[in-house]
Amino acid sequence: MNDQSAHIHLNFARGGNAPPYCLSGWWPAEQTFTWSRGLACELKLPTPPGGRDLILELAARPLLGRHLTAQRLIISVNGREVARDLVGGEVVLHVTIPRDAVIGSPYFVLRFDHPDGRTAAQAGGVDGHRELGFAFSWLAIMPAAPAQVSAQSTRPPLPGRDRATAAHAAKGCTALDMAALAGCFESLGHNCEFGLVQRHFGAVSLGLMRYSTIGAANLLQALRQEFGGFLDPGNLHIDVVDGARELMLKDRTYGSVTHLWAERGTVDEGKLLESARERCAMQLRIFRETLRLGHKIFVFHHPNITSDAAVRPIAAALHERGPNILLWVSVTSNAMPPGSARLIAPGLMHGTVVDLAPRWHWAKCDLVSWTSILGNAYRMARESGWVPGLED
Repeated sequence: MNDQSAHIHLNFARGGNAPPYCLSGWWPAEQTFTWSRGLACELKLPTPPGGRDLILELAARPLLGRHLTAQRLIISVNGREVARDLVGGEVVLHVTIPRDAVIGSPYFVLRFDHPDGRTAAQAGGVDGHRELGFAFSWLAIMPAAPAQVSAQSTRPPLPGRDRATAAHAAKGCTALDMAALAGCFESLGHNCEFGLVQRHFGAVSLGLMRYSTIGAANLLQALRQEFGGFLDPGNLHIDVVDGARELMLKDRTYGSVTHLWAERGTVDEGKLLESARERCAMQLRIFRETLRLGHKIFVFHHPNITSDAAVRPIAAALHERGPNILLWVSVTSNAMPPGSARLIAPGLMHGTVVDLAPRWHWAKCDLVSWTSILGNAYRMARESGWVPGLED
């Protein structure tokens, strides 16, 4: 750790720099991560200078299994709770640590409670006797940027009980038909759902991740590197997924998987890979230009991400590369009925649907809610000064 810097970076891989800061609740480091032990773990960290609020970024994933589909994670600083979340997969969490929680002491204790921790055998996975909570990959703490004034505004669902009336309402508030409206957005590819929404509305889009699946943590890495290495020789290859016959384009660098809309045995896979690489090269050029200009609203959704703590790093990565806006879509809650949208922070909006489509059934999209979300998000973005780009 560099004492001359206000930033803290811990690497929990074997040989990383995390062990000297680990207090209780840790197993020995493995190749790329360290498991927390039991029901809680703690770190003792130096207090960064400056007297400002701090931002904690944490890359971790919970132990999961047939009997454990998500785990609670409660984060405390010097005994003061600063965040709690329900985590159902690999994430990068973004948490604010108030300055008064750490000020006045050269060190502070960062505690992670994970009361759902159990052994792999108890979770319904492979046999294992160790009680595990979360696998920690890396952690960063940095001073928060100066506060930006932004009122949290919420737009209720647009009127419309079916696709036709919802589309009419969306056109009424945006002056765009659904093909043009959906074309103002670009998927960041957790899966194909939004790409299929765009296809349903006839939107023109050459989005790099339109028909792709990628994990949240890998997406963050890809955005920070602008998909560097994506086109390197040997990175892209063709295979099938889960024993299915459909051929998929796989990316070794970021772990993305993209539909090729062909089945094994029906095409020349060598020629298919060559054409896929050429298409990806064009899409990547467009994607990087879109990042720079900020002329599309990027869309991200994930069934296991239920709080904005896991999407703020993605929004920040987009903002660092241009005047970009992220629309995060999740399942509805009591506070937000389906089809509503709200501004969480500058460059970050949140919309809700009745439910996200189940895996391999992405055509079962809640199109009425998606229509309302797109109309509301477009209005809010335009009111903030965002300028849409031309169609691809």
